Amino acid sequence: MRILVGEDTDYARIFKKYHIVPNTRLATKDVFVTYTMVEAGLGISVEHSLTAKVW
Repeated sequence: MRILVGEDTDYARIFKKYHIVPNTRLATKDVFVTYTMVEAGLGISVEHSLTAKVW
């Protein structure tokens, strides 16, 4: 699961630097939806600790 697919984010830069190509099947721009999808077992997400603390 990825948010902001195709945008220049820190995670996109890290993935590119280390030649990581995630198998993205679901994407959203809403953090709440991302967490809900992860809770439902639909995938994983990489998130900043500041945002994760709220959840």
